[in-house]
Amino acid sequence: MIRKILIFSFVGLLLSSCGNSDNKKSTADLQQQGDTAIYDKDRIQPIVNVYIENSGSMDGFVNGFTDFKGAIGKLLVDLKYHYGEDNVHIYFIRNEKPTKKGQEEEELEVKEWKDCKTDIADFAKAIDLTWKEDKSYRGSNTNLNNIFRRILDSTDRNTISVLVSDCIYSIGNGETIQQLNAAKNTTYDAFLMASNKNGGDLATTIVKMKSSFNGKYYPFNGDCNAFKIRGELPYYICVISNQGNLADFNEDIKIQNLDGFENKYVIEKGRVDNLYYAVLGSQKLRKGGSYRTTKKDNYHSFENVSFGGSSCSHPEKQELEFAIAVDMKGIDVDVNYLLDTSNYVLSNNLFRVKEVCVKEDKKQQIYHKEWDRIKDSSSHIIVLQATETIFSIPKKDGLSLKIGLRKQMPQWIEDCNILNDTDEKKLQGGKSFGLKYWIEGIAEAYEKMYAEDRNYFEIEIKIKK
Repeated sequence: MIRKILIFSFVGLLLSSCGNSDNKKSTADLQQQGDTAIYDKDRIQPIVNVYIENSGSMDGFVNGFTDFKGAIGKLLVDLKYHYGEDNVHIYFIRNEKPTKKGQEEEELEVKEWKDCKTDIADFAKAIDLTWKEDKSYRGSNTNLNNIFRRILDSTDRNTISVLVSDCIYSIGNGETIQQLNAAKNTTYDAFLMASNKNGGDLATTIVKMKSSFNGKYYPFNGDCNAFKIRGELPYYICVISNQGNLADFNEDIKIQNLDGFENKYVIEKGRVDNLYYAVLGSQKLRKGGSYRTTKKDNYHSFENVSFGGSSCSHPEKQELEFAIAVDMKGIDVDVNYLLDTSNYVLSNNLFRVKEVCVKEDKKQQIYHKEWDRIKDSSSHIIVLQATETIFSIPKKDGLSLKIGLRKQMPQWIEDCNILNDTDEKKLQGGKSFGLKYWIEGIAEAYEKMYAEDRNYFEIEIKIKK
């Protein structure tokens, strides 16, 4: 839910565009006006730079009628609609094969799509023509950290950078894990340096897409071992900007509606405050005991707790299970992330999260009046269960239980990561070589940047006997 090498300034590209707008303001002007001006969408539209990797490893995504063409074409139309045609710049980014005598390193080329104003609406046809230009000089793949460093170097407080790539680390001969960790550290460093440049205000959205693919696949053990694939492969859309611009992007540009969308991971600072939540008193949601919810504090607590069974003769058998309605509609994570109980953290070990579900799944177990109260103000039900330890509540002050949703990489990243991509079978199920490592590089940089900001939200329940 992830890179780069800060080589030289990319300001020139930022100043070039498909068309010039006389009323654009420079980044320096924006910074003089302060953060409020930067975040005011009605006054200032950010520049959106889209970088499409067009190295040889991406050829299979544009060969024929593919979901890649359809999805990226629609994305560009949406960007043009929301941000204005003159504010959307499209570039192809790739390595060029060494052409000079003695030149060992491939050079990164960034080339603007000159005809973007007229051809965005017919992206599928236009990209076929553009892709064939200078094909003989393209490398088979492009160093991912070189790409990310270049993009980060060109991302300022009035820029949204969008990368479209298969996002596969290029590593040489040697021990795979060691090289992937080294590449991850380079990614980590690049994002930390970019954060310093942007005043500690950086956010990233990583989107996993899939598309039909018909072309050569280049595995980690060398181009000479490339093989033909005709099937489906993943690619990624990475969006990098400041917090305000990225929040607007995620709200306005519905990437999850594009053909081939699979998963999304948003990495940013901040958490949702004033989240609606309420303990539910419906009898069918209580197990092993009874309690009374309290309206006086907006149902943030319950009291008069009693337990099932004989707590005197068998205190270790004391049981309690209760449910909370929570509004998590504003949490920008994949829907499956909210349902994964391992993503939640509790302030003590007297309870565990037993289940998380959308509230409609529990509708038949909730009183009508209680349902009417929560149906428009909540999205999910969290069921908590007392652990097997002795459940003791201090008689005087009661017990305070804090529940948080942790910011951590979603499970799909681990599930889709592989360390060997030397044949097509290893790629089945949407697997990507080294996926976990480049995303970890980004995520760990954000953990360093925003060390105090570990949870998406935190709520507190008071429990009294």
